[in-house]
Parts: sequence; C-alpha cells; structure tokens
Amino acid sequence: MTSAETAYLFRHALLRDAAYQLQLPGDRARLHAIAFKVIEALAGGRAPETVRDDFGVATIQRHASDSYALELAEHANRAQAGAAPGDDSMSDARRLYLQRAAEHLERHYQYGASERRWLEYSTLVTGFDHADALRRAGADANRGANAKLAQTLCEQAIECFRHIGHRSGEGLTLGELGNVFSNLGLIKAAERCYEQSILIHREQRDTRSEAVALLHFGILQRRTSRLEAAARSIEKSILLWRERGESEKLAVALGNLASVEANAGRRGEAESGLQEAISILRRCGNRTCEASFIGNLGILYADTGRMLQAEQMYEQAIRIHRETGDRRSSGVVMGNLAEFYSRTGRLEQAEQTFFQAMAINDEVGNRHSSGIALGNLASCYQKMGRTEKAERAYDEAIALQQEVGNRRSMGISLGNRAHLFHRTARHEKADQDYRTALAIHREVGNRRLEGEHLCLYSLLDLDRKRVDSAREKWRMGAAIFRDLGDTRALNSRTAEMQKACAQAGVARFDQPPG
Repeated sequence: MTSAETAYLFRHALLRDAAYQLQLPGDRARLHAIAFKVIEALAGGRAPETVRDDFGVATIQRHASDSYALELAEHANRAQAGAAPGDDSMSDARRLYLQRAAEHLERHYQYGASERRWLEYSTLVTGFDHADALRRAGADANRGANAKLAQTLCEQAIECFRHIGHRSGEGLTLGELGNVFSNLGLIKAAERCYEQSILIHREQRDTRSEAVALLHFGILQRRTSRLEAAARSIEKSILLWRERGESEKLAVALGNLASVEANAGRRGEAESGLQEAISILRRCGNRTCEASFIGNLGILYADTGRMLQAEQMYEQAIRIHRETGDRRSSGVVMGNLAEFYSRTGRLEQAEQTFFQAMAINDEVGNRHSSGIALGNLASCYQKMGRTEKAERAYDEAIALQQEVGNRRSMGISLGNRAHLFHRTARHEKADQDYRTALAIHREVGNRRLEGEHLCLYSLLDLDRKRVDSAREKWRMGAAIFRDLGDTRALNSRTAEMQKACAQAGVARFDQPPG
C-alpha cells in the first residue's frame, strides 16, 4: 500500500467518525438498530436460546451468527437507547448475543476475552443465570492462568447458588473451585471441593456432572502420586460415561487413566489406553483432545526409549493444534518438545524451541505454562554450562510460578536451583532451596521429585561431611523410587551416589555402613 493510499484511508476514517459523532443520539441508535438487523439477517437470522437440562447444564446449538455475536451484542446495546418505552427487544438481544459471544470465545481458547464477556453478561441477568455466568467466568479465569481471580469468582458463584437453593449449580461450581485449588497447589482444599461436588451430584442423580468431578479428582490424585486412588476415581468416571453412551467423554477419561498406568510403570497398558482414546476421539472429530493425547503418547515413547516415534508424536500434535487454531495447546506441546530436545542432548535446538513456546504462551496469556517453560529452559542452560543464564532463568521462573500460584512447578525449580548452587559451591543457598523444595513437594504430593531431590540433597550433605544425614536422605529418596516403581530414576541416582561415595571414601549408601 502506497503512502497516498494510507493517507486516503486515514482521512476517510476520520471523516466517517466525524460524521457519526455529528448524528443525534436517537439517529445513532437507529443506525445501530439497522446494522444489527442487517448483520443478523445475513448471518442466518436469530440465534437459538440456550437449552439447559434438569441440572442446569447448558447444551449449545452452534449458529452461523456466532462469529458476529460480540458485534451484534454491541449494536443491540447501542440501539436500545432509541427504543420505545417498554420495548426491551434490543436488551434481550444483547443478553442473547453476549452469552453466545462468551461461548464462542471460549471454544476458540480466548479465555481472557471470554471471562470478560461472562462478567459483563452476569451484570445483565439474575438468579441462576447470574450465578452460572460467574461460574463460567471463574472457569475461564482459571484456564487463562488467573487462579486468584478464578477463586474469587467461583466462591461468589457458590454463594449465589446457595442463596437461590440450586444444589446442582453449587456442585458444578465446587468442582470448578477444586480445579482452581489444584492449580494453586492447595491439595486439601481441592480434595474437599471435589468430594463435596461428587456427593451433591450423587444426591441430585446427575451422573454426567458426577463423572466430570470424579475424573478431575482422579487427575489430582495422580498428580499427587496416589495412583491406586486415582485409578479408582477415573474408573468410576469411565463406568458412568459408558452407561451414558458418551464416547467422547469416555475417551478423555480413558486417556487420563492411561496417564495413571504410565506413572505406575504399566507402560503397555498406558500405550493401549492412549491409542484407544485417540482412536475414539478421531472418530468423534475432537481434534483438540486427540492432539493432546498424541502429545502424551510422545512422552510415553520418550520414556520407553523410542525417541524417533516420540518426536513424530510431538510434531503431529503441534500440527493438529495449529490446524485447529488452538494456540494455547500448541504452546504447551512446543514446551514439551523443547524439553524433549534438551533431554536428547540437542541443547541449542531446545533453547530456540523454548523461546518459541514462551512467545506463544505470552501471546495467549498462558503464564502458567510460561513459568514451566522458563524452569525447563534454566535446566537446559545448566546442561550447557551457562551458569549465569541458568540462575537468572531459575529466578524468573520461581518468581512467575509463585505469582500464578503454581506450587508444584515452583518446588521443582527450587530443587533444581539448589542443585545449581551445590555445583557452584554455594552450599548454604543450596541447603535452603532443598529444604523449601522438599516442603513443597510434600505439600503438593509430588513424590517423584521428592525422591529426586532427596537423593541430590544427600550428595550436598556428603560434600559437607554429614555422612549419616546424607545416607538417611538417600535411602528415603530411594525408597520413594521403589514405591513408585521408577527403576530408571533409581538406577541413575544409585550410580551417581556410588561414584560420590567412592570419591569421599565412605561406604555406599545402599549398603550397611562398614
């Protein structure tokens, strides 16, 4: 475009705005009413109202106007100023299209924008609709990594549901609040919410919502290394989905059960479960969840030494997320691919891929995943011997993880930074970070990293001539690896310990002291 064309367009925009401002308020309102009617007609007419089941769960029938819903809501809002007394048609239209705009933005992973639309909608409605809009805003705030706001909104929604005596809505929101507390690392609070949610849904005979809450409870139990309990919760969810005949939801539960199997060392069962989930989701056309589980299959392949297949799975997952426009999930899998490159020694490639992942995370407002990627980038720098960069990245990661309430990742980064301090002979700082990291691991139930950092902490004690303390820590860490069935981690830490003990001239920690 030439400078003359740019100048013309600029002058045209100024004149158009000036002409609009010269209109009387009533004329402006009529212009907006005309624009509303034209756009709505071109988009296939009036969109349908939301249909809810007996428990308040909405079923959304998509409509050609959904892409224009936000614009229609704005025109309806401005047109209402010119409506005749008692004519609320434009106010009703604004409510309808504002709700549909929030739904549309949510489907397209624009969680910050959808959260704002739900909050705007909540000011226009009362009763159940008001409470449910707060719940939906809270859920989207949580997805958008604003867990503190999400907690406030969910708690407000629960109060509203209790005030109007809507038990099912209360149960749904308790489940959402459980998700928030889980992201914040507040495990006991999350458990209480899930348990209350499940009880309410059973009381109401709402098997669909019960299945959702059971699945989320199982995911929390898996993340906190309670694998048998996790399997039981998710298997109950699977049974309910089978009874309801909901294949798509069944596949999501099967994929999450596969993660439990993988964590328990049953990798054959995990692989079969993931492949079954992916197959069902492919038939259902749910490409977003399909891509997520393909990414999980990549992690499983990497854990079982099938590196070429793992890389192919990561790349396939990223490609699907790009095709579906799911930038948020694309950034998450990109971060996993970067960690895979780091793990396989392609450190320069890992660094660049971490940068790409963080750029996407920043673009979509996913600060939760940016904090994780920063921590993994710091570990990559540590492997590269770039100590100053590693330390700065750890500092930034820990600050961000603390800010967004990601206690689990914060514990990992603190423990890894402690290892860096140990390697650079800053023993007091290392000791302090290990203590804090272990406290967090125990708080959030991250037993694998508790075992990892106990074994590394023991080597710090060994360097400081605290042999008995070192032996005790190493044995505690090794016992955790045995409980988890993680023989690969145990063998790696055993070899490292044996070398350190030989250099220190002390008996190996896996043998009685001589």
